Amino acid sequence: MLWKLSLTGIKGRFKDYFVLFSGLIMASAIFYMFEAMAMNKDFVSGNSPVGMAAIIFQIGSVLLGMIALVYVMYANSFLMTMRRRDYGMFMMLGLRAVRLRN
Repeated sequence: MLWKLSLTGIKGRFKDYFVLFSGLIMASAIFYMFEAMAMNKDFVSGNSPVGMAAIIFQIGSVLLGMIALVYVMYANSFLMTMRRRDYGMFMMLGLRAVRLRN
């Protein structure tokens, strides 16, 4: 019964999940691409006329990490507010709070 309810909830909100998950994939891909460029010393020294390019890349990495963290926190709070009614229904059916977290 609970399996059927959870699948119905996923099917009903698939577009929301897809948008948030694809945004998370894009954020992590951009972060790792940026880190790969920042850690490649030949690329940084060969393509940058500025001597402090490595420091600029490190500052950019920190900023990009903070933006990704804010995005993950927003997505989590958005999904939790969407599922509040479902959690209430699960608890009315007898599901304990410990099992909801797993």
